[in-house]
Amino acid sequence: MKIPSRLVSSLGVVIAGLNLATTAQAVSLWVDNVSNPAFLESRINGINNNHLSVGSGTLTNFVGAGFWDTSSGGATALPPLFTSASGVPGACVGGAVSNGTATTAVIVGSCEDANSIPQGVKWLASSLSSPPQQQQPLPILAGLRLVPDVQTEVAAVNLAGVLVGVSISPTGETTPVVWTAAGAANSLLPPLLGSVTNCSPADISDAATPSIIGNCPAGAGGAGKNQAVLWTNTSSGYSVLPVPSGASYCVASEINVGGKILGTCYYLGSGTPDSYKTVQWAPGGGSAPTVMLTINGSTSLRNSGVAMNASGQIAGNRLQAGGFTTPFFWDPATGTNGIPIAPLPGGSRATAKAISDNAVVVGCSETNGASEAFAYHSVGATLAAISPLAAGGNDCADAISPNGAYTAGTSEDASVSERDDGVITNTP
Repeated sequence: MKIPSRLVSSLGVVIAGLNLATTAQAVSLWVDNVSNPAFLESRINGINNNHLSVGSGTLTNFVGAGFWDTSSGGATALPPLFTSASGVPGACVGGAVSNGTATTAVIVGSCEDANSIPQGVKWLASSLSSPPQQQQPLPILAGLRLVPDVQTEVAAVNLAGVLVGVSISPTGETTPVVWTAAGAANSLLPPLLGSVTNCSPADISDAATPSIIGNCPAGAGGAGKNQAVLWTNTSSGYSVLPVPSGASYCVASEINVGGKILGTCYYLGSGTPDSYKTVQWAPGGGSAPTVMLTINGSTSLRNSGVAMNASGQIAGNRLQAGGFTTPFFWDPATGTNGIPIAPLPGGSRATAKAISDNAVVVGCSETNGASEAFAYHSVGATLAAISPLAAGGNDCADAISPNGAYTAGTSEDASVSERDDGVITNTP
C-alpha cells in the first residue's frame, strides 16, 4: 500500500459526445466520525479490510499527530518517535496501513526525531501503544559513503510488512532503499554500470517475492527527463520500463499483486501541448505499455491514472474542454477506451481518489458550489453521493478498503468552526 499523494495535478482531455448515462442512487451518510475531543481536526489517509483506518490530525496542543481508529469516535493518537523533556511530542503523520489483520497489519508514516527532522517510521497493529520503529538511513561506508545519511522517507508498505522508500544524505541526495524487519536500510541496486542516485521507489507489490517500481533520473543524455523503472525483487538491479511510441518519458506510480504497473506517459513535441496519457505495463515490464487512447470513444489527450486494483482496473482523472476535471474508469483488459464518470447532479467537475478490488471508484464532486463525496460502481454504472456531516458543508472520499466494504474520507462537521473530521461509512 503506497502512501497517497494529496497533490492533485491538473489533468486534461479534449472530448466530444460525453456519455453521462450514470444511474444516481439515494444519498448515503457517514456513519463513523473518528474525531474526538483530543483532536482539533482529522483526516483519514487509508483503511483496510478489517476496518483499521489511519490518518493525520491536529491535537488540542496544535501538534500534528498520526492516528488509528477501528470504531466511531475512537481516533487514538499514534505514539511519537520523540518527546521533549517538557513533554511535547514530535509531530507525526499516519500515511498508510497494510491490508493485514489486527495482529499483522503495519502502519507507516513519519515522525519528527530529537532534531525535529521527519523520519520514516512504522507502527505495528499488534502493539499500537508502543513507540514507532524508525526506519534507519544508510550508514557510513554504505555505497562508499564518507558520511552517514540523515533522513528517511517511507513510500509504501506491502501485505508482508516490507517497507520501501528513500535514504537522504546531508546534501539532499536520495538513495532508494528497502528496510529489514529491524529497520535497517539496504540500498536497492542499479543495473550494470548504472546508478541509483536520486531514484525514488513508488510502490511495492504484495506478491510473495515482491517487485518494486519507481522513478530515476534519465542521466546526462536524458535532458532532465524521468525514467520509470522496475526492480523484479529486492536484490536485483532495476530495468527501465519501455516508453510507448511517440512518448518522451513515463512515470510509474503503482504495482499490483499480479505485477501490472500503472503509470503516466508524457508526449513532448508531439504537436499537442502538454499531452499525457494513462498507461499500464504488463507484468515484468518487458514490452511497451498499453495506452488509454479514448474516453467514451473520443480521443483523449490528457489523462492520468491515480489508483489501480488487484485485477488491473484503473481510476483516474482528465480535463474536459472548458477546463473542468472529471474522473474515468479504465479496464485495460477490455481495450484502450476509458469510461467517463459523471459529476454529481449540480456539478461540472469531480476527482477520483481510489478504487477497490471490486471496481468501486471513490472521490468527490462539485455539486451546487460545494464538494460532496461519491462512490461509483463500474458494474452497473451507479453513482452514490455521501453527504457531509453538516448540511451544506464539504466532504470527500479519499480511500476505500481493498474489498470495497468501507469508504473513508474527510467531512466538515456541524461545529461553529466547521472543522474537518475523519469519517467512514459502509460503501453505498
